[in-house]
Amino acid sequence: MVAEVRQLPHSKLPLHVSVRVVCVFVALLVSIGNRAWALDLPEPASGYVSKNFTVEDGLLSNEVNVILQTRDGFLWIGTAEGLLRFDGRHFTPIKFLPQDSPILVRALAEAPDGALWVGTPGGLARISSGGSGELGHTVATLYHPGSGDGDSVQSLHFSRNGDLWVGTLTGLYRFDHGRFSTIIPELWTSRIEEASNGNLLVITSKGFVEWDGKQIIRHPDLPARLGVVPHGIFQVIEDHTGTIWYGTTAGVARERDDSIERLKPYGGYGDPNVVFHLYEDPQGNVRFAQSGDLYQATATGRQLIVSDANAQYLTSDRDGDLWIGTRTRGLFRLKSQAVKMFTAADGLPPGKPMAVLAASDGNLWVANYCGGLSRFDGRRFETYVDKDAFDSCVFSLAEDRNHDILLGIHGGGVSRFRNGHFIKVTAPDRLTNHVVTAIVPARKGPLWIAYSDGLDRVADGQVRRFTTADGLSSNNVLSAYEDRQGVLWVVTTKGIDRLTNDRFVSVLTADSFPTEAGRFGFGEDRFGNLFAFGPAAASFHIQENRVVRLNGAPRITGMAQSPENLWFCGDGIYRAMPDSLQKWEHERDAPPEYTLFNRADGMNSTQCSGGFRNMAVTKDGRLWVATEQGVAMLEFSRLRHTDRKPAIFIERIVIGKTVQAPGRELILPAGTNHVELHFDTIELASPEAVRLQYRLDGVDREWLDADSSATAVYSGIPPGNHHFHVRASNSDGVWDQAGIVYDVTQKPYFYETTWFRVSALAAIGLLVAGIYRWRVHHLKGQEKKLRDVVETIPAMTFTALSDGSNTFVNKRWTEYTGLSVEETSGAGWQRAIHPEDIVRHSEKWRISIATGQVFEDEGRFRRAADGEYRWFLVRGVPLRDQHGHIVKWYGTLTDIEDRKCAEQEREKLRQLEADLAHINRVSRLGELVASISHDLAQPITATTNNARASLRWLQRDPPDLTQVRKGTERIIEAGTHASEIINRLRSLYKKSPPQRELVDVNGIIREMLTLLKGEAKGYSIAVRMELAAQLPKIMADRVQLQQVFMNLMLNGIEAMKDSGGELTVRSHLQNSDLLFSVSDTGVGLPTDKGDQIFSAFFTTKTQGSGMGLAICRSIVESHGGRLWANGDGGRGATFHFILPAAAAETNPPEDAA
Repeated sequence: MVAEVRQLPHSKLPLHVSVRVVCVFVALLVSIGNRAWALDLPEPASGYVSKNFTVEDGLLSNEVNVILQTRDGFLWIGTAEGLLRFDGRHFTPIKFLPQDSPILVRALAEAPDGALWVGTPGGLARISSGGSGELGHTVATLYHPGSGDGDSVQSLHFSRNGDLWVGTLTGLYRFDHGRFSTIIPELWTSRIEEASNGNLLVITSKGFVEWDGKQIIRHPDLPARLGVVPHGIFQVIEDHTGTIWYGTTAGVARERDDSIERLKPYGGYGDPNVVFHLYEDPQGNVRFAQSGDLYQATATGRQLIVSDANAQYLTSDRDGDLWIGTRTRGLFRLKSQAVKMFTAADGLPPGKPMAVLAASDGNLWVANYCGGLSRFDGRRFETYVDKDAFDSCVFSLAEDRNHDILLGIHGGGVSRFRNGHFIKVTAPDRLTNHVVTAIVPARKGPLWIAYSDGLDRVADGQVRRFTTADGLSSNNVLSAYEDRQGVLWVVTTKGIDRLTNDRFVSVLTADSFPTEAGRFGFGEDRFGNLFAFGPAAASFHIQENRVVRLNGAPRITGMAQSPENLWFCGDGIYRAMPDSLQKWEHERDAPPEYTLFNRADGMNSTQCSGGFRNMAVTKDGRLWVATEQGVAMLEFSRLRHTDRKPAIFIERIVIGKTVQAPGRELILPAGTNHVELHFDTIELASPEAVRLQYRLDGVDREWLDADSSATAVYSGIPPGNHHFHVRASNSDGVWDQAGIVYDVTQKPYFYETTWFRVSALAAIGLLVAGIYRWRVHHLKGQEKKLRDVVETIPAMTFTALSDGSNTFVNKRWTEYTGLSVEETSGAGWQRAIHPEDIVRHSEKWRISIATGQVFEDEGRFRRAADGEYRWFLVRGVPLRDQHGHIVKWYGTLTDIEDRKCAEQEREKLRQLEADLAHINRVSRLGELVASISHDLAQPITATTNNARASLRWLQRDPPDLTQVRKGTERIIEAGTHASEIINRLRSLYKKSPPQRELVDVNGIIREMLTLLKGEAKGYSIAVRMELAAQLPKIMADRVQLQQVFMNLMLNGIEAMKDSGGELTVRSHLQNSDLLFSVSDTGVGLPTDKGDQIFSAFFTTKTQGSGMGLAICRSIVESHGGRLWANGDGGRGATFHFILPAAAAETNPPEDAA
């Protein structure tokens, strides 16, 4: 349609207002006065934090034409190269037209139904709500308001009644019920705004006009009043007070009640003061770009916001942050500065602030690192330095009961600041150490001073030092605190201690509370709960001696309270609710809620200083924090807070290397090994403050914290349906606990499907049943075979429980003993054992049951057929389970009656051999009577002579006691010699059973030669020993070896008694055996009798028995050795015998005699 054009006089400008009563108009004008122009700023224009986004951050172009935030929270940016969607972290390019070439986007508007309308040189596009921008691709409906230049959209606007107004190069169009109507034809329409009365304020190529819904209203005298040409007006808006604002070639002007004010500077056409764009934010502030800078209108003019902004579009998001689209510099975000920093420019000394103190008089004091003490006067800081102090590095601050400021100075002790003067609290020689770490004025008077090597209590001029001797876990005290009950707490390098009855008690050790590095402190909430804070997010609730760690608390180094909140310092400044610490303690599954303030909010550094008391709240409602790069200040009344839930969404899915849109659910093909789920929230103001957690049911046991990439990566998701949960906090730390749920279905392989598993389970069941039946049949066969074996083996068998009670006997037992299985069970088997064996046998069985050792014993068991008792070897072995516990005993009884009879016969034979050997020894000793008597006669004679001589010496006057003593000693020597001879004879004469022991064979040889040397001397026979050194001892019967050597030596002496000669005895080690030989130079051996001489009763002597050599061979062979003789029929003979070395010790080397 073609609109009717009608001119109205300028008196009706600008809103076609009805005629007012004159008196009312005058009264209103008087009451408003100059306040009609006032726009009181809620904050200084410099109180912003600016962030710039360019193509390097994801913009398609640095020329930003239009910006719009839709109801879902996304920010839409129209650039010279296309459309983007922004969630606060990522820019997503949106392709909504078929062509791939860049598309200039000039206008954006959101419809009441949430659809986004996009104006381009090629027409109009509608993107439906909820379908916009998945992976940058969307289906849009295209519209063409006109033909040719009529498609080049310049501006868009939805009026209050829901109509869409479209400004193009060829006019103004209205879109209603799917059709375009021409309202203003043939005029380039660049701007469309709406007044409070519903009129449209339209900028055309011929100037400013209004549309009242029926006709065009022109204002021909307006350009002259503004001092510009008709087409020199670029934008007209009405603010919330009804004031009309004009952006012109000359600058900004505002009009109310027919009065126009020009904001200076204001110039003529072509002047650099030109203003193309005006914007009123939700708070009622009017902002505009002029001469490349961004300004905010004030009651008296303008105030600079950002210089050299090159702005061409302004808008605000729903949080009140200002977004600026520029011609060449991309996109700017101006965020309200929550944190104001005070530095050297505000009067602080160059060194960093260490501590802050809110004094009782309302003053704020700052301790400076090597910069003295500073006080805030409301605008700037004034600094005081103690010129007489050795060091001005103040690390600690406190206020005592006299309202004096106490300073802990690094290297200078403690000073008091009063009336502008510094006074020493204690003399240096009375301080434990000059490095002060904390100052705590107690409520009842004493002053506590913590040092790096102790703790002092100063009271009434007296200093009491506390150390480890007083219970401190370490002398290195890092911090101290007095709670509301007056109890003193300290942190040392070894943990946390509490003062009780003038002695410290350890509450928490350094194993649970790391104290190697970092800042430590205490704090109480409004409920009186005491908390301790340390590095590495180690925060604890202390209740008497009970300590509980807080769940998910951030790293905290300081704490303060305001009437509404708790405040913490760590990696930034945290704001939390008063009961947050208790929630963090008890709500283990819930994430902690807090607001984080950091660089994005105006902080120069997020690291808080390490001084004592680095946070303070002043009476004027401000929080002060000492940081590494200045003092941070937050004014509580200016801080905004939102409970709005975060808008969580799934951004994209990556399967392997393929990127795809998330859709409503995710269905993964079988065998998918790598899946990435990218998710995020819409947070434009403080995206860095948003925290995200996720969990995949059936995979994750607990909530996982998302890193900065906001990506969950999974490998090998189990087949089935899973719920992927994402929950998040908003920028103020308020969590949406429910979050969103995204369905993920992992398709199974054929063999992972339910029906396959059921079929496989059924098949396996049938197979198992078949195997079981076969196994049972097989086991029965095996059982029959085993039973046949058990019943037919030539032994009696039994089984018993772990306590030893009998449970089974085989058929041979029942046949032999006549006792049935039932009669034998338990301890019934004892009825079959011989009465003389039952006690010993039962005791051995009890010991084996108790210790688990293998049982073995011999006993006599009665045979039922004839009542005869026969010997049986009984053996039992335990069967253990996997834990080593005895389950059963298995045993056998083997008939050893024949073996026992053979052993008895063999024992009789051993006795006969021993008797014969004894007779042989005695008979051979009889042959030595003469020599032995001679040997015994010598010591006896010597004893008699020495006794007589001793009597004579005693009868002298005086007695010669020296000679008596010597005579007595010779008597003792002769008696000892005689005793040795008698002992050797006794051992040979003694009749005893064989007994093996560890013996020194060389020693036996020496003993026998000593015994026989008299016999050899009587026949002029020389005796020589060649004994090996280091000869090992062996296990042997000493008496039997003595008998062997005696027989061989006497045979050699007898062979040489007519002619004399030499008897030689040798020993040496050959491989692992001991080789001995006895040689003589006598008559020799017969040539054909070399082996016969060892036969019993064979002798070559006229009076020999023929048993000596036979006995010797028997003895040697019983020791595992061998005896043989060498002789070639000539003179001399040598007898050799060899014994195995049974090891042990070796003899010390000595010369052979």
